[in-house]
Amino acid sequence: NVKAKHTLSEKRQQLTAKSLEDLREKLYDAVYSSLPGSTHYTLEDVFELWQENIKRNALNSAQKYSVQNTILRNRSEFNRFFKWSDTCALFIETITKNKLEDLIGENIVKYSLSKKGLASLRSIINGVFDYAYKKDLIGQNVALKIDYKQFYKVLRKPVSVSERAYSSEEIDMFLNYIHKHQKKHPKYL
Repeated sequence: NVKAKHTLSEKRQQLTAKSLEDLREKLYDAVYSSLPGSTHYTLEDVFELWQENIKRNALNSAQKYSVQNTILRNRSEFNRFFKWSDTCALFIETITKNKLEDLIGENIVKYSLSKKGLASLRSIINGVFDYAYKKDLIGQNVALKIDYKQFYKVLRKPVSVSERAYSSEEIDMFLNYIHKHQKKHPKYL
């Protein structure tokens, strides 16, 4: 009898949320994920399935090189934006809009993201959730509910080209150094 109570308490999960809407969303996700036949893929699992799908859909050898580059870029971005967070190990059907917005905010702070960085993060989120929705791994695509405009005011401001680029004198110094180094070490090339 004690063993049965222990087993029941292991299955129960306390849900908390800041608003009634968030609580409803969490409750729906918890019930939906516990139904027989539910998939239980983590965010990382779905990312890997999405990448395999991209690779599988390459039609010819020329496309395969382009697709290979896309997959490498996607994997790099996924590792950068998700691997460090607990969201990576969550079941995809339990991830809420608020959880994704929190993750976006954390990434903006952690990496001091620019508009281009946010676009990269957005493309990974949309790709994973779009794939999961189309494959019926989730009941609704919560990524579509995210308003990215709310993050624009906290992004790193773009730096002008004149501040990023090297001056003519610095470029001449680099080229002179390389030229001298190549003369000293002709087998270097």
